[in-house]
Amino acid sequence: PEHFSAFLGPHLRVQHLEVQQDFIGQVPEAKKIFLELRDGKMYYNLTEGVISILHSSGLQKIEDCGIDTYGHADYFSYRQWIQQPEGVRLKDYKTFANCIIMR
Repeated sequence: PEHFSAFLGPHLRVQHLEVQQDFIGQVPEAKKIFLELRDGKMYYNLTEGVISILHSSGLQKIEDCGIDTYGHADYFSYRQWIQQPEGVRLKDYKTFANCIIMR
């Protein structure tokens, strides 16, 4: 792990990752630390969850771009797309891929 590094690219951040009881009920007890209650709503901190998993696997060099795809014009957010009225949203939506590169 000391020879590896990780980069977290754009993704849905905690302020836009509101979760409902069906999701909360599936979160393992050890991962409930990433649930955040704000103004009576529950949110999941995916960023911290991923970083925690990477750290637990021994990876220490982790860079996070800090970009939230929700509301960012350069990135697609399915959550934002699905919340738009059907007459306003595009008929299809963009997709993207993640990759692991070893040098």
